Amino acid sequence: MNATAPALQAGNGSVVPASFIPTGLISLDNSHSGRRDEFIASPEVQGEAGESPSFFTRFVQGVVNTTRNVWRAIRQYNPITLLFNHIEQRSIAGFLETARTRNGATTNEELTNYHRSIEYNSDSSDNSNALYRFHRSSSHRGNSPGHLVIISNGHLHDLNSPESSAGIRSQVQRFLDAGCDVLEVRAGIVSHELLSRVGIGSPLHPVVVETHVGNIIEDVWRGVGAFSGRGYNYQDVSALCYSYGAGNMQNNINSRLQHMPFAATVYLDGIDHLAHGLACPVNLRPNHSGIHCSIFQGNSYFTNGAHPANLRPGDRSILVQGNNIDHHSIDNDSQALNTAFGFIMGAININTSSS
Repeated sequence: MNATAPALQAGNGSVVPASFIPTGLISLDNSHSGRRDEFIASPEVQGEAGESPSFFTRFVQGVVNTTRNVWRAIRQYNPITLLFNHIEQRSIAGFLETARTRNGATTNEELTNYHRSIEYNSDSSDNSNALYRFHRSSSHRGNSPGHLVIISNGHLHDLNSPESSAGIRSQVQRFLDAGCDVLEVRAGIVSHELLSRVGIGSPLHPVVVETHVGNIIEDVWRGVGAFSGRGYNYQDVSALCYSYGAGNMQNNINSRLQHMPFAATVYLDGIDHLAHGLACPVNLRPNHSGIHCSIFQGNSYFTNGAHPANLRPGDRSILVQGNNIDHHSIDNDSQALNTAFGFIMGAININTSSS
């Protein structure tokens, strides 16, 4: 790593020395003057410059953004929308009630059964509706506080997707080797949301999935149900999220996980988790994360992450360049993944050294 790279400052005021970041994992753009406000006001650039997006690409992106704005206005002010909203709510009501009540669990045994019902099962031939997969690090044993890393997969990536198509899953073993427990979760499916608006409900509707995912994160943190009695005791939580998985995590952190100490969050081309937003980028950092990093690209016509508008000291925003980088390949980009891993491990090392 460049020796002149500045240290990262966490939202709680503590500083991540550059020495905490593994050598070669983070490449900073040193053209900035070093002023903190200037550093945050615009994204860093990572990767080969390549060719700038063509006029046609920029034109299409402009049309897409205009269409999104018009669509939002239509949805907000068109009374027909209320009818479809009502149909959608009725079609997923049962699934959503199951999620909100944890399938009516009132005892720890019932809660365990609820967890098992949505857990990935390696012995099952059908994991199409599985929503989480827990990986226990061999380094985390007993009741000593450990570190939990959530990996939130993208749209259409399930919990058995090969790393060649779901590159973010390649980081599971890296975090396990670093001594972190890993909770993999999945995102909802756009087509299931659209079908619900014509009366066909599904347990993979994004709102239903989002609620289940929030439940699991809370229950892992509390050490209850399937996560009780095995030394589940965490000092902090971090999250690495791709595409729809970022929107999933953003909504959960902002709405119900405020009580958890999120050391760091990283979004790879973060996209809003609901189809009615027409794949809008996540353009704000989560409210309750110590430090945040947005890694995004600008080559895709329709799906791109964004430079967050509310960055804080210690946050990073990185524009990944390269002619072969688009929304579907950024989570397989080794430099982007290395940056994400190093950013999270740096935040974890802060907490470990200060405890």
